[in-house]
Amino acid sequence: MGRKHRGGMTKARVSRIGSYAIASSIKDPTCISCTTFNILAPIYKRLNNKDQSCRESDYRVYWLNRNQRILDWLLNERSSIICLQEFWVGNEELVNIYKRRLSDAGYINFKLARTNNRGDGLLTSVHKDYFRVLNHRELLFNDLETVLLSYYMLN
Repeated sequence: MGRKHRGGMTKARVSRIGSYAIASSIKDPTCISCTTFNILAPIYKRLNNKDQSCRESDYRVYWLNRNQRILDWLLNERSSIICLQEFWVGNEELVNIYKRRLSDAGYINFKLARTNNRGDGLLTSVHKDYFRVLNHRELLFNDLETVLLSYYMLN
């Protein structure tokens, strides 16, 4: 696996958290990297196969611990751009944790809820050392209830 940059190809790696694979480039100041990750909103994560209504969102200690580990990993990777799907936008505490930790690390954050009010959505974080966000547009697909898209013009 490689990634083009000014000097040709550079090595990249694939890391894993649980069953989710995330790709990012090795720390090289001449490269940019993008990490994309479906973090499985706690409102969807089932904790008990016998009781399908038992969700991680019912147990603060579980979702908080898992999301702190996700944030630790993301901040360690130091990607230029972070794109998170199934981000639990419906939980203000969790939104503020991500906002604070990512902002403290130099990221500008954008969140977008699904149009069907399911409680999750997208979080996109752009590192200020790599890009300036010149423009931002949210494209809402109300007829396709699970599709979201954010458009960013970067410089």
